[in-house]
Amino acid sequence: MYVVDGAYNFTPQEYIDLMNRTTKNQVDGEYLTLPNWDEATAGSIWIALSFRIAFETNNDGKITRISYHWKSATEAANTAAFLVGVTITILTTSEGQGDNIIEQLDMFNFSKKSYENNCDVDGNHFYYMSANYGEHNWFSVDISDSKGFTFTQPQPEKIFEAPYEPAEIPSSGPAIDERGIDGMDPFAFQMAATDTFGIPYAKKESNNPDYSAYTCVSSGEVDGISYDYSISLDSDEEIIGASFGVTALSASSTDLFYAADLYFYSVSLIAYDTGDKEALLSWFTESLPNASSEAISITLGDAKFDLYGMNGGTYWVDISKAP
Repeated sequence: MYVVDGAYNFTPQEYIDLMNRTTKNQVDGEYLTLPNWDEATAGSIWIALSFRIAFETNNDGKITRISYHWKSATEAANTAAFLVGVTITILTTSEGQGDNIIEQLDMFNFSKKSYENNCDVDGNHFYYMSANYGEHNWFSVDISDSKGFTFTQPQPEKIFEAPYEPAEIPSSGPAIDERGIDGMDPFAFQMAATDTFGIPYAKKESNNPDYSAYTCVSSGEVDGISYDYSISLDSDEEIIGASFGVTALSASSTDLFYAADLYFYSVSLIAYDTGDKEALLSWFTESLPNASSEAISITLGDAKFDLYGMNGGTYWVDISKAP
């Protein structure tokens, strides 16, 4: 795989075929098979809910960018890591260069809470990001001149934390902000929402510091559906209150329902200290078909969830700290 006239010499289907042949030749049933390109939605193929590959192409259908997003500790994680390694290998021209790229990107370093790295090798721009100690992973490659990473967000040093190093907490240290739901940090969700739902990352200092330290308000559109969130954070960057919504712009009521189901599945993955992911996901699944202007509510630990909807128009869920 190499660059010709500003693009790689492969179409998405040719890349998919190569990946499937490689996994078939090297392993026996261990890795998942990629679906054909004609099953793509908005330039993406979903191998599982936890694993997505997206392509950008030029007017001739040749690849200009490949991006991966996957979640660790799932059946798809090994497939994703293997295919990323294969992709790096076929784009390098010298032996051992692939290992060098993985080292430069510091890939799979799960001792760090959240970090990103990039490098340019053999005319390719490689990018890797990890969030929440490797729970979520993003990888992309494109031609060096285009610098493929395109998230709209503040400077990385304001987002990503330094490597996790346990330290002694002095007895006179800063007080813990009690306004938020303990442990409910939306960072990983926001990163996934940028890649999956087209929602640019957003965070700024609050205009009402008596209520919150930061606010995160953003929206995006994919396939005629608008996705949005509005989040208030305390000074520990834990959620005080939040709202997550999906609205049909030109999509059918059926498409909107399935979009809401996927979006709220992602919301259910926002962990917190007293949470119960399985109970929350079950509640979303059971409640969504009955969503109306009257709230359907559940309290799980320190968080209260209120689900609303207007069939064919919009669905949204509000999160607040339980009394």
